[in-house]
Amino acid sequence: METRTLDYRGFRLLVTPVMDHEGQWEYSYRIQRAGQQADGRDVVLRRRTVNFHSTAEAACMAGIELAKVEVDNLRALEQAV
Repeated sequence: METRTLDYRGFRLLVTPVMDHEGQWEYSYRIQRAGQQADGRDVVLRRRTVNFHSTAEAACMAGIELAKVEVDNLRALEQAV
């Protein structure tokens, strides 16, 4: 399945579903500041391996939701400084 991209609150979220060796789906995601080139300087790069999903779409949606929470947390930290 392809990487899903979403612009959210000044960041770009890139979520890729990945099938594990047991036929379950997990995901990886990258968070970049909007307009930033994909040059390896992501704000966040994560791979989720704890909660497995039965479909690629479910894994993608879970990755998007978790990435949104992480963006919200990053923005809150930036505002606090």
